[in-house]
Amino acid sequence: MSSRSRACDTCHLRKTRCVREDGKERCVLCTFHDLNCTFARRPTPRRHQQRQRRAHGHGHRQQQEAEENLLTPVQTFDAVQAQSHQTQEFEVPDRQQVSPVLSQAETSTTASHPNEQVRISTPPAAAYPSILKDTLGLDPTTHAEYVGSTDYRDPILLDLRCSDSVRRINDRTLFLIHPDEHTTSEARRIADVDSVEAAVHPVGHILVDLYFRFVHPSFPILHKDVFIAKHQISHRHFAPSLLTAVYLLALDWQLHDSLLASGGIQRRPDAAALERLAEATLEEDMRRPKLEWEIGLRRRLGWALYMQDLWAAFVYGRPLLLHNDDWDVRPCSSSDFPEYAKEEEDSATTTTTTTTTGSVPASTGWLLFLRHIELSHILREIMCKYYTTAATRRDGSLDNMGVVAAVDLAKPIIARLRQWQATLPDELSFTASASQPRRPLCASASLHLAYHAVIIALYRALVRLLTPGDPTPPSLHAAVRTAARDKVQAAVELLGSMQPEHTAAFWGSAASHQVAMIGGFAGLLWATAETAEEMAWCAARVEDLKWALKVRGAGAPFARQALRLLEREIGGLTVDYMKGPGVLDEREWVMEQDHASVR
Repeated sequence: MSSRSRACDTCHLRKTRCVREDGKERCVLCTFHDLNCTFARRPTPRRHQQRQRRAHGHGHRQQQEAEENLLTPVQTFDAVQAQSHQTQEFEVPDRQQVSPVLSQAETSTTASHPNEQVRISTPPAAAYPSILKDTLGLDPTTHAEYVGSTDYRDPILLDLRCSDSVRRINDRTLFLIHPDEHTTSEARRIADVDSVEAAVHPVGHILVDLYFRFVHPSFPILHKDVFIAKHQISHRHFAPSLLTAVYLLALDWQLHDSLLASGGIQRRPDAAALERLAEATLEEDMRRPKLEWEIGLRRRLGWALYMQDLWAAFVYGRPLLLHNDDWDVRPCSSSDFPEYAKEEEDSATTTTTTTTTGSVPASTGWLLFLRHIELSHILREIMCKYYTTAATRRDGSLDNMGVVAAVDLAKPIIARLRQWQATLPDELSFTASASQPRRPLCASASLHLAYHAVIIALYRALVRLLTPGDPTPPSLHAAVRTAARDKVQAAVELLGSMQPEHTAAFWGSAASHQVAMIGGFAGLLWATAETAEEMAWCAARVEDLKWALKVRGAGAPFARQALRLLEREIGGLTVDYMKGPGVLDEREWVMEQDHASVR
C-alpha cells in the first residue's frame, strides 16, 4: 500500500480520515497541529495474520493477547443493551470517584455493567461505518483558545514563538492550543457520559430516533448519519452535554414511541437527573471548548447561535452579545446540509418517496432554517432602530426624529416583511385544514409565529411613541392603532387555527415568549385605549389567545409555558377601568408609567 493511499501515522493513531489538499505535503490534521506527516508505522495487519503469529508459540502469549484486545472490534451498542437485560441496573462510575491516575486505555475497558466487562471505547478505524470516514476527529486532551485582534498577546509576537501551541489558520486568525486542566479530563468525560446513559437506559437509542424524527428536521444542526452511526457503536463517542441535550429534547415526544407510550419498560428516563447532568457537564465543556473541524457543522452551529442570541436578547429585554460588526460567518448553502444532498440523490434514483409519520423532509428543514435566519436579520434591524438605548433614551434618535419620522422609518421594514412572506415556498406555507385525519407534521408553524412576533415588535415600538399631547396627526394615530389591532387579530387567529400536526412539531425556546408577546401587545393596546369598545376588543383577544393555548396545552409544552406567562404577567383584562373616577385615575397612572418608560 502506497503512502498516498493510506493514513499517515498521526491520523492512524487518532483513527481519523487522512485528508491532504492538492499540492500539500502534509495532511489537514498534521498541518493544524504542526506535525510531520510521516508514514513510518506499518499498515494494520489483517486478523488472519495475527492468528498465524499466535500459533507459532507460547513465549509471547501475553503480549499477543494484549495486541488482540486492541485490534478486536468493540461490541455495537445494540449488543451492549441486549446483554444488559441480564442485570438489574446500569452501573456507572460516580463523577466524584474518578481516579486521578486512570489512563485512557483503562477507561476504554471500564465495566458499564456489574457482571461483565464491556468495551465501548473508540474502535479501530476499520470497524467504523463508512460515513464516519468522512469526518475528522478531535483531540480529547487539549482545547483551543482564540486570540483576538485586541488581545494583549500580539499575534506577531506569538508567531515568533517556537512552540507547538501556536496555530495560525490564516493571516487574521490565530489559536493557542492548551492541555486540559486535569489529567483525568477524559476519565471524567467517560464517567459523565456513562451517567447520562444510565439515566435513560435502556431506551437511549429510542430517544435518539425520536430526536431525529421530530427535533432535527426543524433544527438541522447535527449531522444525522454521523451521530446515529457513532451512537450505534457507543454512547461514549459524545460529549456528555450534547448527549444530554438530545435525550432531554426527545423526551417531549415519548408518546410517539409504542414502548415508551405503553409503559412497557421498568425504568423510565430520569428527566431530573438529565437536567442536573446537563448543567454540570455544560459548565465543564465551556471551560474546555472543543472546536469541530467540519466547516458545514461550524456554519450551522454559528447561525443557530446567532439566532439564539438575538431572540434571547429580545424576549428577555437584554443587550445583544453578538454584533454584526464582529460577525463574519458566511451564509449557509445547500452544501452545508449533508442530508439535503442525500435526499436529492435518493429522489433522483426513486420515482416515489414516502414520509415517515412525524418526520419532515430534509429539504423542508433546510429551507425552514434559512428562512429563520432571514427573519432574524429583520428583527435585528428593528431592535437596532427602535429598542437600543441610543434610540429610546431621552434625546435619543427616536425622541429627536418624532413620531412621523419614526413611522416613515418603519415603512421599508414593513415592505421587507411583506416581501419575505410573499416569497415563502409552498413547503413552508401554513395550512389549517382539518379534512385529512392523519397528516405529517408541519414544522413551519413556528416560522409563522416568529413572523407575527417580529411584526408585533415593530408595531409595539410605534404604539409606545403615540403619547397623548404629541403633535401627531390624528389620521396617522388612527392608522397606526388600526394596523396594530389587525396584527394582533392575525396572530391570535394563527394560534387558534393550529392543528395537532402543528403543535406536535418542534418549537424553539423562544416560542412561548413569542406567544406571550402577542398577549402583552394586546394588553398595551388595552392600556392605551381611548374608548370602552377598544378596551373590550383587546380584552376579548387576550381571552381568545388564552383559550387557544388551553385547548392545545396538553400536547404542546410551549403552549403551556406561554399560558403561564400570560396568566402571571397579564391576567384578565376588563373594562372596569372605565367605571368611576378613582379607577380611571389608576388607568391614567398606568398609561403615564408606560409612556415614562419609553421616554
